[in-house]
Amino acid sequence: MDIQKIGAYISKLRKAQDMTQLELAEHCNVSHQAVSKWERGESLPDIGTFPKLAERFEVTIDNLLHAGQEQQTAKPRQAGTIVKELANNKPEQISQMMNAGEVEPEDLLEVAPMLKSSSLHQVVKGLDASRFSFEQIIGLAPFLREQDLDQLVSFMLNEGQEQVPWNNIAALAPFLSSDALQQLVDHHIQDELQAKHLIALAPFLEDEQIDEMIRHVVSQDLNWNLVVSLAPFAEEETFDWLIEQCKSNQLRANQLTSLAPFLEERQLDQLVRQVVLDDTMNWNVVVSLAPHLEEATLGWLVQQVIDGKVEGHHIVSLAPFLEEEHIGLLLAHAQQGTISPDLIMKLAPFAGEQLLSKVIVNFVNKS
Repeated sequence: MDIQKIGAYISKLRKAQDMTQLELAEHCNVSHQAVSKWERGESLPDIGTFPKLAERFEVTIDNLLHAGQEQQTAKPRQAGTIVKELANNKPEQISQMMNAGEVEPEDLLEVAPMLKSSSLHQVVKGLDASRFSFEQIIGLAPFLREQDLDQLVSFMLNEGQEQVPWNNIAALAPFLSSDALQQLVDHHIQDELQAKHLIALAPFLEDEQIDEMIRHVVSQDLNWNLVVSLAPFAEEETFDWLIEQCKSNQLRANQLTSLAPFLEERQLDQLVRQVVLDDTMNWNVVVSLAPHLEEATLGWLVQQVIDGKVEGHHIVSLAPFLEEEHIGLLLAHAQQGTISPDLIMKLAPFAGEQLLSKVIVNFVNKS
């Protein structure tokens, strides 16, 4: 329906009858301001008013709904019938006609924007849900009560023969209850998931559902990008679980680097210590995490170099992120010979002028 075309058509019919807006308003038992709004395309007459307009102008309700334009359809449209029955407070009659195939779901879709959710509820509760396709349910979704939409979707999943594409699930997500959405996700969880699907659904999922999906992806060794896509919506406890998976070698530490922006300080610290203390240490993981590390964790890494547990050349890659205090400590130990003197030249570009002057003075004094 085109609200502006309908308004213009009402205006045309009124003028053809040589009626004023006030006269039409009196006939319809509304204010003349309401008629003015119809004709300007700012609002539609309510359901109960369309039969009065059709009677006064001697046209059908369908003719009004389509602004006088002929509908090129194989079967006559019955949107006007729905409006008439609802105006007479007979929603069960519409249900019966739809179940019998006398009124099509498309007709209900056409008038849905005009209906209250309570009116749609009365129609839908008596309907055979198999009359709807998933596309039609999507069209009705913004106008249905949540419980009515949930029931239609549940029927489709449990008894319908139609496979539900992921893009349809995303379209329904804003209107479904969390339980119904979870049912949809569970129905498809064994399918080939794609990150774009999860990004579309994630804002509407509960924390527990996000956690469950991440655990499923990890346990089934699915595409890690799926976890990355869900990370902005995951809770702290989920990241704790992922780090535990890393500790038990169910996940590789380098996988978790992509989650660094979402990890808490303590979680990053745990991950770094896990990597460094592992016999097969992958220093590239530490470098990837460096922009997200707190001073305390970086200080611990510096101490590992000083204690000889991490080779000195590794720390150079972290120099842009180290505090001057850390740089000074490393330079002091390099001058003392407790760690490789080569670090002096490599760390010098990151030392402040005062610190560098101190190093030079110490070097001259030793000479």
